[in-house]
Amino acid sequence: MNMAKVKSKIEYGDFQTPRELADSIVSFLRDAGISPTVIVEPTCGLGNFVLAATKGFPAVRQVFAYDIKADYASALRKTLGDTKGAYCQVAQQDFFTFNWKELFSAFRGEILVIGNPPWVTNAALGALRSDNLPKKTNFQNRSGFSAKTGKANFDISEWMLIKLLESLDGQRGCVAMLCKTATARKVLRHGWMNRFSIGRATTHLIDAAAYFGVSVDACLLIVHTGVPDLSPTAAVYSDLTSN
Repeated sequence: MNMAKVKSKIEYGDFQTPRELADSIVSFLRDAGISPTVIVEPTCGLGNFVLAATKGFPAVRQVFAYDIKADYASALRKTLGDTKGAYCQVAQQDFFTFNWKELFSAFRGEILVIGNPPWVTNAALGALRSDNLPKKTNFQNRSGFSAKTGKANFDISEWMLIKLLESLDGQRGCVAMLCKTATARKVLRHGWMNRFSIGRATTHLIDAAAYFGVSVDACLLIVHTGVPDLSPTAAVYSDLTSN
């Protein structure tokens, strides 16, 4: 494989979600009673989640999909061109500089934020001299040397998920994202400790080796926002089920 493509795949966490998995997740969310009027995919890639969601949620009226790669956004824009009954906006966008709170605050109705953010750490990106990183801030509230130097290691998806929950705080919505199980725990812990308006939260284990060819514990993290739950707990399921 071309080394430049390998570097790009790692740098952008470019592991596309198979359409089969995206369809299964959308079906599960629909059966669980989630019925959004707005769908947002912040890191859409080739757009399999958006395509599955526009098909699986007939009540959707607005679809917003963004990716840092212009060719992905362009390809998805053409594919969604024939979508009927919903306004669709697909654009190239850097997640780390975008004002997500401003976007979400303009919506009325139930918001579903769905996707598969990059499974890569800031340390790995630093080694690649990548610019695909958030501005250094002490978002984990670390103390001492790590906080001062910004050397604390974390998954990029952890930063992204915390930013999304922070931006949705106070609004009725649902975040359904694929991520490492360790990342899911860290994100929930951060939200609970910082008193985000998080409601029911669950994690559903997935076979990352089968779907993505990687050996890592991964899950679908589902977090409801805007309806605070006084019990900071999350149920863990072995698959896409509520049994």
